[in-house]
Amino acid sequence: MAQSKYQSWWWRDLTEVCGEREEEGWFKNVVVWKVGNAHKVGFWEDVWEHNIKLKFLFPRLYFFSMDQDIKVGEVNS
Repeated sequence: MAQSKYQSWWWRDLTEVCGEREEEGWFKNVVVWKVGNAHKVGFWEDVWEHNIKLKFLFPRLYFFSMDQDIKVGEVNS
């Protein structure tokens, strides 16, 4: 798991104890994330899987998106 300057010391210690700095860390396989306020979390602009923004994972989709600043709570299913 890549470290971020925004991670707390508690979070860094937890991920180290859980083996996340090793190749086969188990922590991310058993934890489920929940988006708190979906109207503040950016769909394209916030970091998701593998510490990367969706706009970089899917650049063509991002390019064709009609609303590149959309929040998770505004995305229709």
